[in-house]
Amino acid sequence: MGRGDGADPGHERAARPALPRSVAIRGPLTDLLLIIYKRRPARSAGVEILGDEKLLDFWRERVSFG
Repeated sequence: MGRGDGADPGHERAARPALPRSVAIRGPLTDLLLIIYKRRPARSAGVEILGDEKLLDFWRERVSFG
């Protein structure tokens, strides 16, 4: 019986490509958290934006943490 999270030891899962009208950001966890909390610009060195950058801007303008 598996763990229920879809993870299977010894098998790698391929990353899904960014879909149209979707966005993903990739980088070190600390940088991603700073971007989410609006303490760092999204377009920073070491951070990769995949997909719709305008959607990321839209989301950051409307979502607030803390």
